[in-house]
Amino acid sequence: MITPSASALTVSLLAATIVVTGCGSGGRPAGPVSAGDVEATRVFCGACHPFPAPDTFPQFAWPEHVKQGYVFADRSGRRLPRPSLEAATAWYVDNAPEALSLPDRSASPGDLGLTLVRRGAAIPGRPPIPHVSDVRVVELAAGRRGVLVCECDPLENTGAVHFYEPAADRWTALCEMPGPARAEVVDLDRDGIPDVLAACLGSFFPTDDRVGGLVWLRGREDGGFAPFTLLTDIGRTADVRAADFDGDGETDILVAEFGWNAIGGVWLLRNRTQDWSRPAFEMSTVEPRTGCARVSVADLDADGRPDFVALFCQEHESVVAFLNRGDGRFHPETIFTGPHPGYGSSAIDLADIDGDGDLDVAYGNGDVLQEPFVLRAYQGVAWLENEGDFPFAFHRLADLPGVHGIVATDVEGDGDLDIVATSYVPAEELNPEALDLTSVLVLEQTERGEFARRRLETKTCNHFTCAAGDPRGDGRRTIVVGNFYSTTRRPIDRMIDLWEPE
Repeated sequence: MITPSASALTVSLLAATIVVTGCGSGGRPAGPVSAGDVEATRVFCGACHPFPAPDTFPQFAWPEHVKQGYVFADRSGRRLPRPSLEAATAWYVDNAPEALSLPDRSASPGDLGLTLVRRGAAIPGRPPIPHVSDVRVVELAAGRRGVLVCECDPLENTGAVHFYEPAADRWTALCEMPGPARAEVVDLDRDGIPDVLAACLGSFFPTDDRVGGLVWLRGREDGGFAPFTLLTDIGRTADVRAADFDGDGETDILVAEFGWNAIGGVWLLRNRTQDWSRPAFEMSTVEPRTGCARVSVADLDADGRPDFVALFCQEHESVVAFLNRGDGRFHPETIFTGPHPGYGSSAIDLADIDGDGDLDVAYGNGDVLQEPFVLRAYQGVAWLENEGDFPFAFHRLADLPGVHGIVATDVEGDGDLDIVATSYVPAEELNPEALDLTSVLVLEQTERGEFARRRLETKTCNHFTCAAGDPRGDGRRTIVVGNFYSTTRRPIDRMIDLWEPE
C-alpha cells in the first residue's frame, strides 16, 4: 500500500551531451569502413528500435549520437554484436548530409475569420523569468473558472501549482513543490470538493535516480488545499490522469513515469482507501517501457470502460492505445510509430478531429533539446486518423520544429475542430528569431480533413504547453499558452498568454 509522505518533483525533455573523442576533422574517424562493418552497423543500430538512416542528422551531429547509442545499448543490459564505435561513426558521418533542410515556414499570418488578441498575465512582483510546464483550463470550484498553471525552475528544482482567474485578474498559489510537470483537477475522495493531482519529475535534466513522485492537493471546504504525497521513490514522473479504471466505483490514478534509460513505465494506482486521512492505493505495472511523456484517458472502443492513449518518447517514438479489459488489465495497440529514434515525439491530444464519431490523435514531434542542437524539417504536426483499426492513418499537416504543446479545439466557433500547436526552441543555440520560426500555429480546418496554416506568433518559440477552453466563463473560446524562459537577451514579462476573440 502507498501511504502519504512528503512532496515530489519536476519536467523533462533535455538529454545528456556525450562527447566523442578520437575523431578526425569533421568528426569522422580515419580509416576505411568495410562492407562487414556497414552491415554490422545496420543490424546493431536497428536491434532495439527502427533503424536511423544517416540523413536523420547532419554530419557534425553523428559522432555524439553514435556514442550515445553505444552507451544506451550497454545500459540496456543487452549484449548485441556490434561494429567498432569508430567504424559505425565513420559510416554515419560519410553518408549524412552536411546540413538538414530548414522547415517550411509558409503560412498565412491571419485569415481566421475572427481576430484573436493576445493578453499576457503575470504574477505580481515576480521577475521576468517564467518556467511554465503545463496549463489547463479548468473549473476549480463552482463558479471559479480559470487556468491551472504548473511552473518549475530547471536549475533550482523549485516550483508551484497556481490558479489564475482571468475575470478577476487574480492569481492563487495552491501549493509549492519542487517542479510539477502536469496537473489534473479531479474529486479523488468524492467528497464534492475538487482536488488537484500533480505529477512531478524531480529533475529537469535526465537521470535514472528515483526522484519523481505524485502529489495530491486535497480540496478543503474553505477553498484551500492540503498536500499529500501519494507516490515517491520512482523515476521522473511526467503525467497523471484519474478515472475508475477497474469499475469498482472508486477513482483510480494512472501515472506516466518518464524515467530515463533504466527506469520508467506506466502505472495503475487502484484505489483501496478506507480512510482518506490515510489514502491507500495498490500499484501495478501497465507498461514497463521508459520515456512515457503523456497519457490521455477516453473510452476508445465504446465498451463503457475508460481506456487510455500514451505517448512514448526517446527511442520508442510511438503512440499506443491501451484498451481496458477490466480488473486492471489493458491490451496495447500501436496507433503510430515514428520512423527512427531521433523523431522527437513530444505531444498528443485526443479528439474527433474529422467529426466522424470516433477519436483521432493530434500529434507533435518537435523535441530539439538534445545536444548537439539541430533544427529538423521532418518535425511538426500530424493528424493520426482513426479509420476503425490500428495503426491509425498518418497525415502530415505542417512543419514545426520545437512543437511541445498541442490541442484540438474549435478556434473560430464554426463547428469543426482546428489544431493549435506551440513550440519551444532554445534561443541561444538555434536562434528562432533570426530564422523567423513559428511559435504559435493554428491549423484551421477549412474542409473535412483539410487544414490551412495560420501563424499567430513568430520568433519567440518559448512555449512548452498550450490549452483551450473558456477560462472567463463568458462563452468565448480562448487559447492559453505557457511561457518558459529561454535567454537573458529576451526577458518575458508574462507567465501565460491568453489569445482571446476581440
